[in-house]
Amino acid sequence: MLDRMTVPHAGMKNTADEARRPDEIRFSEAEGSGPLPLGAETPGDTAVALHRLKWEIDERAKSEQALRVSEEKFRALIEATSDWIWETDQEGVYTYASPKVRDLLGYQPDEVVGRTPFDFMPDGERERIRAAFEQKAAQRLPFFALANENIHKDGSVVVLETSGVPIIDSRGELRGFRGIDRDITQRRRSEQALREKDAFIQALLDTSQDWIWAIDRSGNHSYDNPAVRAILGWDPQDLEGKSTFDFIWPEDRALATDEVARCLAERRGWKGLVLRWRHRDGGFRFLESNSVPMLDPEGVIVGFRGVDRDITDRMKGAEERLELERRLLHGQKLESLGVLAGGIAHDFNNLLTAIQGNLALAQAGLSPGSPERESIEEALQASYRAADLTREMLAYSGRGRFLIDRLDVNDLVRANAALFRAAISHKVGLALCLATEPVVIEADAGQVQQVIMNLITNASEAIGDQPGRISLTTGAKEFDAAALAANLLAEKATPGRFIFVEVKDDGCGMDQNTRQRLFDPFFTTKFAGRGLGMSAVQGIMRGHKGGIMVDSVPGRGTTIKVLFPEAPVHSPGSVQEPRPHSARMPAVSFRLALVAEDDEPVRRLVLEFFKRLGIAAVSAADGEEALAILGERRDEIDLVLLDLTMPRMDGVTAFHRMKALRPDLPVLLTSGFDEQEALQRFAGEALEGFVQKPFSLSQLTDKIVQLSRKLARR
Repeated sequence: MLDRMTVPHAGMKNTADEARRPDEIRFSEAEGSGPLPLGAETPGDTAVALHRLKWEIDERAKSEQALRVSEEKFRALIEATSDWIWETDQEGVYTYASPKVRDLLGYQPDEVVGRTPFDFMPDGERERIRAAFEQKAAQRLPFFALANENIHKDGSVVVLETSGVPIIDSRGELRGFRGIDRDITQRRRSEQALREKDAFIQALLDTSQDWIWAIDRSGNHSYDNPAVRAILGWDPQDLEGKSTFDFIWPEDRALATDEVARCLAERRGWKGLVLRWRHRDGGFRFLESNSVPMLDPEGVIVGFRGVDRDITDRMKGAEERLELERRLLHGQKLESLGVLAGGIAHDFNNLLTAIQGNLALAQAGLSPGSPERESIEEALQASYRAADLTREMLAYSGRGRFLIDRLDVNDLVRANAALFRAAISHKVGLALCLATEPVVIEADAGQVQQVIMNLITNASEAIGDQPGRISLTTGAKEFDAAALAANLLAEKATPGRFIFVEVKDDGCGMDQNTRQRLFDPFFTTKFAGRGLGMSAVQGIMRGHKGGIMVDSVPGRGTTIKVLFPEAPVHSPGSVQEPRPHSARMPAVSFRLALVAEDDEPVRRLVLEFFKRLGIAAVSAADGEEALAILGERRDEIDLVLLDLTMPRMDGVTAFHRMKALRPDLPVLLTSGFDEQEALQRFAGEALEGFVQKPFSLSQLTDKIVQLSRKLARR
C-alpha cells in the first residue's frame, strides 16, 4: 500500500490527511523521485512516523477523556441511585461498595470493603443466604430479588432485596459477583401489615353472624361468607354463580328487583331493605340488607357488596307487639262499644218494654175481628225486631252471653231446620250433613242459633234470585296452631278439639275487599242491610272462645266454618233437654209487690201486669223512695221487682238496704242490660231471678211462677 500513499509538501498541512490514519496516506511524486521501494529510508518515512505517533497520542487522549466522562457518569449514576451497588470476589468478599451503603446499613464504604455480606446478617439468616450464594457460585448463575435480613449499624433490622450476576474472566473462571441491594424494609412491613389486615378481615368474614356477600351487576353471587349457612341453611358454594333473586321469597322479588334497578340508575347502594329470603327448610327468614356499589375504572357499576342481618326474631317481636297493641285497641274499642251498647240497650229496652207491653195490652182488649188488631200486631213485630237488634249489638261487643248449657249442635239444627229453611229463598235448597256422633258444646243455645241463622241468611243472599244450594255440615276435629292460623278472630283459640258448623254456598263469592270488610257492622253488598249480621257472629264466636274461617273465591261460592271448643266429656244424659212449657199458669202466693222503676211508662205498665196477675202492687221512682215504702210496709210486701239503674239510689245499693231490712225478702232484678252484665254487679248475692227488658206479660208471669214454686219448696 505504501507505494500508493502520497506525502504532502514540507510545511503544508492537509486537514484531510490529518484526519486519516497514517497507513492511509499516499505520498505524491512531486519530488520527482517516483515510487519508492518498500522499506527505503527517506525523509517521508520520518514524517509518517511522526504523524502516526501524534495520531496515537490524540486517540489515547480521546479514549482517556471518554473513559473519564463515562466514569463520571457511572459514578454520578451510582451515587444518585437509591440502591446500594457492590462487587465481590469469588469468595464473596466485598471489593467495592457504593456510597449508598451508608443510607442502607449505616456503614461507610471502606467499612464494608473486605467483609462479606454474611457479616452483616443475624445468625439464622446468615446460614440461609450463605447456602444460596454458594449454590449460585457453584452454578455460575445470577440471582434475583433475594430477600435477606441485615443488622444496621444502630442495631435495627433492615430487609434488603439482593440481585447479582457472576463475573467471568477471559479464561471462563469465576472472579466474583456484581450486584445491587434495595431496601425493602418498609415494603416488607407494608406487606406484613397487609397480610395481617387481610387475615383480620378474613377472620371477621368467617366469624361474622351477618351474611356478607358480593354480586355482579346481574345479581349473580361471587362471594358469600359462612354466615349464610346459619341464616338460610345454604352453603356458600350453593349460591356461587347463582342469581340472588332465586333465593328471595316469591312475594318479595318484585320489591327487590325494583330497588336494584333504582340503585343502578342512581349509582348508589340500598339501605335498610327488608326482604323475606327462602330458607333451605322451605320456610323464610326476614333479612335487613345494606349495600354499596362496586365501580370499574370508568365509574360504571359492575356489582354490589353488602351485609344482610337476620331480623326474623325482631320482626316477630314487632309483629307480636303490633298484634298485642291491635288486640288492646280492639279490646278498648269493644269495651267502648259494650258500654255504648249497654247504655243503648238499657234506654232502648225501657222504651221497648213500654211499647210492647202497652201494645199487647191494647191488642188483648180488642175483639178478634177488630181492624186495629192487624196494625197493633205489625207494631209489635217491629218492636220485636228492635229488641233483636239490641241483642245483636250486645253480641257484637262479646258481652251478650246469657245462659250457658251443654247442648248437642245436631239437636239444635234439627229442632230449627224448618226455621232455617224458611229464612232462605224458595229457589235455594238446604242440605243438612250432620255428624253421626253427638257434637256437644257448652254455649248459649239462642246465640248458636243466631250464628247459624246469620250464616244461612248470608249464604242465601249470596246466591240471590238464582237457583242454588246451601249445605250445613257439623262435625268434630282436632285443630293445631297451624290450622288455627286461618282463624279470623283477633283472639286466637287454643289448639285442641273443636266442634265445627260449616255453611257452604255456590253463590257469587267474595273478593279481597269484601272479605276484609266482612265483619264491619251493617256492611252488606246488597242494596239494604240486615242489621249487624256477621258482626254479631264475630262477637258471639269471640265470646265463646271459638273461631271463624272463611274460604271464598269470586264466582265459585263461599264456605264459612265456625268453631266451638268441644265440651268436656260428662256422664251420659248430661246434655240439657228442653223443658216443656205449661200454657196454664198455676196460682201464685204473692199478695203485695213493690215495683222500683224510674221510667214512668214502664212503671205504669208493670203495675197493670201485676193487676192482671191478681197481685196488688205499689211503685217507687227510685231506690230511696222504694226503701221508704218498704220501711212503712215491711210486713206486707212479699215481692220486689227492682230496676238496676235508677237515679238518687241505684238498684245495687237499694238491694243491699232492702236485704238489711228483710233478709228473706225475694227480689227479682230487671234491666235493659243483659243478664250476665247485670248479675256481675251482684256477685255472691241472693237474687231470686232476673227479667230481661223488654219483657211481656207472659215472660213476667213465667218468672213469678218459677219464683213462687221455688219458695214453695223451701
